[in-house]
Amino acid sequence: MISHAFQSPVVHHAPAFQVQPTSYLTKAKKPTARAFFWTAALAPFTAAVRTRAQAGRCYEVRKVSDKGFGAIALEPIASGQLVAEEEPALRWSGAEDEAELQECFDALSVQQKEALLELEDAFAERQGKTILGIARTNAFQAGEPSDPLLEEEEESRVLYLELSRFNHSCLPNCGVSWDDREGMLQVYAERDIAAGEELCLYYQDVRFPTPVRQERLISLGFQCACPVCVAADPVSDERRARMQQLIEELEESEDEKALELIQETLRLYDEERLTVISYRKMAAYKAYAHSMSLGNLSDAARWAKLAYKYCLQCHGPYHAQTKVLRAHANRVRS
Repeated sequence: MISHAFQSPVVHHAPAFQVQPTSYLTKAKKPTARAFFWTAALAPFTAAVRTRAQAGRCYEVRKVSDKGFGAIALEPIASGQLVAEEEPALRWSGAEDEAELQECFDALSVQQKEALLELEDAFAERQGKTILGIARTNAFQAGEPSDPLLEEEEESRVLYLELSRFNHSCLPNCGVSWDDREGMLQVYAERDIAAGEELCLYYQDVRFPTPVRQERLISLGFQCACPVCVAADPVSDERRARMQQLIEELEESEDEKALELIQETLRLYDEERLTVISYRKMAAYKAYAHSMSLGNLSDAARWAKLAYKYCLQCHGPYHAQTKVLRAHANRVRS
């Protein structure tokens, strides 16, 4: 299931207004005493998660060569840093219901309407853009399951006026996380990012070889021209094809074999320089579960700590999944 933005990388103009993200740290409660040990033990990681550009935004939306507009880092950004967050301009059931979308659109201010109509419509025909076409092109899924082992469920859809400007890459440096407490979509850095780099998300699972990725992304209204797709490296395609095989094999494997497959999966991520933290979080959590099933508490503790670290990096300290993984980490330590 596709769970990220449905957006063409070609956009026309930056929004008329600029979103000024506010830190979630000023609104969130402090970690509980039960979580203190793990928060302290992982201080380098929580520091990275909690750090963000203090003097305003750490990126700007501007023209990016022949791709239209994109988000460009204004300064170095640390892995796990909260890059941006934004409340949705539109939120609807997710159905392709023009009447429902029109009602949501009509409730916007004039300025918001103008900004929304500047977003790409990859499905526009001769008659021009439609609200439905813009929504289909730019929608994000709202909501994530609290259990890290569950796949993302169909939820309502949301549309953002600024975060929809972040382009796609099959080797992304950023990922998104839904903050249910604040009703905001957040963007986190998946790795260290240098000033001047474009900030890119991934609109769907990138663990496929180039021809499959291209076919799936064309269905969203554009042809991907990221460095990975342009290179079309056969070795890279073999690695990504194997990643898909491993996902399927893991579902049918017993504990010991599953742990071997997870180790192979993480090696492939490293070889491919694929830093999508949510993929690594899932792998580490599955390894924790299999280690617990085998009664190997020392390995389980190691995997639980790693899964918690990854969750901090891609969701922040107050996300429901982070709380679940922190509880597992404390449990196996007890």
